[in-house]
Amino acid sequence: MLTDTKLRNLKAGEKLFKVNDRDGLYVAVTPAGSISFRYNYSINGRQETLTFGRYGLGGISLAEAREQLGEAKKMIAAGKSPAKEKARDKARVKGVETFGAWADKWLRGYPIFRRHA
Repeated sequence: MLTDTKLRNLKAGEKLFKVNDRDGLYVAVTPAGSISFRYNYSINGRQETLTFGRYGLGGISLAEAREQLGEAKKMIAAGKSPAKEKARDKARVKGVETFGAWADKWLRGYPIFRRHA
């Protein structure tokens, strides 16, 4: 089972390697030294991998990864693919226009705000 101390002491190797935690959760350590939480599961006869996020500063903690694992297992039990849902959510967010972009477009549509040449 992983601890924060074990995670902090992991060193990169020549190849990607995995270190198991519990309940199927593991970390993948890349040759560059990046540590990410992952979970392999099977749904509808297909093997899939869900990456929860990177460990460390600006990433997620071991406790957060375990919490997300619990949520993923509930989705799998309900017949949903957590990896596909995560990809759909990312696509939705990517397609959403920011308020600033919307406001700029809206302002350009009104003659009073347009610059006259």
